[in-house]
Amino acid sequence: MEVTNLNSLTRTINAQISKRNVAILVDHNTKNFCLSRIEDDLNSSLIVIETSPGESNKSLSALESIYKSLSNSSLGRDDLLVNLGGGVITDIGGFAASTYKRGIDFWNIPTTLLAMVDAANGGKNGINFLNYKNYIGTFNNANRTLLCMPFLESLPKRELVSGKAEMIKHSLISDIQKDLFKHIDGSDPFSIPSESSILRSSSIKNEIVKQDPKEEGLRKILNFGHTIGHAVESAFASKEKTIMHGEAIALGMHCALDLSVNHCNLNSDNAIKVQNIIRHIFGKVNLSENEIQQVGHLCRKDKKNNSKSILFVLLEELGKPIYDIPVSVEDIHQALFAYSSS
Repeated sequence: MEVTNLNSLTRTINAQISKRNVAILVDHNTKNFCLSRIEDDLNSSLIVIETSPGESNKSLSALESIYKSLSNSSLGRDDLLVNLGGGVITDIGGFAASTYKRGIDFWNIPTTLLAMVDAANGGKNGINFLNYKNYIGTFNNANRTLLCMPFLESLPKRELVSGKAEMIKHSLISDIQKDLFKHIDGSDPFSIPSESSILRSSSIKNEIVKQDPKEEGLRKILNFGHTIGHAVESAFASKEKTIMHGEAIALGMHCALDLSVNHCNLNSDNAIKVQNIIRHIFGKVNLSENEIQQVGHLCRKDKKNNSKSILFVLLEELGKPIYDIPVSVEDIHQALFAYSSS
């Protein structure tokens, strides 16, 4: 990840436009709040491709529309797609670039906290399918990832808070005693994290990914909180209720801490301390009994499972994760009911 500012970012994109065709993928929000801050200084031959915002639009139909735009703009295999946006844009844009004409170069310019510390890093790209989260995708790293802090200034408060879930996750799986967790614990939930804490969080993920790029072992620890979290996102996908990725992952981590106490002998006082911090930052998601049953069912479909078991990442100690721990649907229901009654 490279840190830049608005002026340098503009010069960097223009330097590419002088050499090859460049398309930039945006949604309505990033077009209005991010691209608008630099577009007057960008070369007029830049191709702008717009897709709809939101997790529900990380779909086959949206992907097809992006392919058509790339083709209609005559982008070739030597050209470049720049993904300017949050996790939905970097996920679907990275997948489109990885598969269009068997792969073209792409850059990620994350505009949300969540994308800066997580989605724009690590090479996972994809779309949702049949309401299952990230069911179709590729492993393919962006050629460059550019961090421009001013873009965070336009984020709604709820979006900013959502991004802190992945920072908490990174601290719990590797960095609990260091500055990152202390910063999150002691900060205003609505404050913009420092550049140094964002870089530290993203570097934790990148260090893990370098050791295990295809998620064959160690990289699995990045899924802490995600088995239940992704199931919650899928359960809410067809409802009027809305839930952000970070809110769902925070719920998943709260449950995973209880499961860690029961399955891995995590100290219960430490688990409660972290759960209190999670509730302070994210509040609580109201789940009906039917929704709890649905989440348990969806956990069976998680792509990280094997043919026999629902597999979790849990903690033996804060900062000491273990992966591929079998957990029953009944255990999941119990953790969700505990969360709902907390």
